[in-house]
Amino acid sequence: MRKGNHGGDWATYQAKHDALPRLDFSANVSPLGPPEGVKQAMREAIEHVAQYPDPRCCALRKALGEHHGVDPAHILCGNGAADLIDRLALALRPKRALVTAPTFSEYAEALERVGGQVISFPLREEHPSNAELEKKLLPRSILYSGSAAVVYLAAYPILNRLFGVSLLVLGIYLPMLVVEPLLTYRFGRVQESPRKALSKGVRITVGYSLLLLLLGCVREWLSAGTVFGHLLSRPILPMAGMPAGGFIVLGVLCAVWRTLAKKQKDYLTSEARGLMAVYRQREGEPQDEQ
Repeated sequence: MRKGNHGGDWATYQAKHDALPRLDFSANVSPLGPPEGVKQAMREAIEHVAQYPDPRCCALRKALGEHHGVDPAHILCGNGAADLIDRLALALRPKRALVTAPTFSEYAEALERVGGQVISFPLREEHPSNAELEKKLLPRSILYSGSAAVVYLAAYPILNRLFGVSLLVLGIYLPMLVVEPLLTYRFGRVQESPRKALSKGVRITVGYSLLLLLLGCVREWLSAGTVFGHLLSRPILPMAGMPAGGFIVLGVLCAVWRTLAKKQKDYLTSEARGLMAVYRQREGEPQDEQ
């Protein structure tokens, strides 16, 4: 990625053109200048210019928290966006990150400073027309349906050997259950290459088939106490074998999955806060009260 200077370099512009820029879109500044309220606050604060600013920004975070209805402990103030970008990179230290281009150059620079691999994704200037999108939809839908059919046809002999005639009870619903979510989830991704679309289509189909297998095993164990006909325990929830029981079991599995996902998110958040605390200790900043 091509590195550039920070925006708002009015001095270089003035030296080159012997004039100040009228409009500057390279930085987050207003062409109208600071509001009168900001000027008044600066005049009132001039008496305290000899004091170092509060590194924890307690008064600012409190005021922002009251205005937006947010806990001040959840607000992080920085010396501009570049400072916050650096802190985020130091806290998370991602191994790889996707950065769209063109964009703020500090994203890539902050990631490279912590040893992260930057994957640049240039954005196209032109937007595809509806006709171009419609031309891509048909081949993508064929790829998605074809990948699902290949996976299903490969798995059918195995399922038939395991379940025998009982597999026919599902009739056409099993292939429909495999193909429908695939088409629903992947149909609109027309910007992907055919190779990537095929790869993702196969993985999604396999994953959904494994989910159906897991759901069937859990339902069999709860309703009959067996898995693939092998006795494991006494029946725990006989109604799990009924259609309504299937929805109940699916709901429980989804709840368990969401709980595990939340625990992982909380763990990652805790790790990020720990890294931020270590960073602040190294920089000599006081810690926030928990």
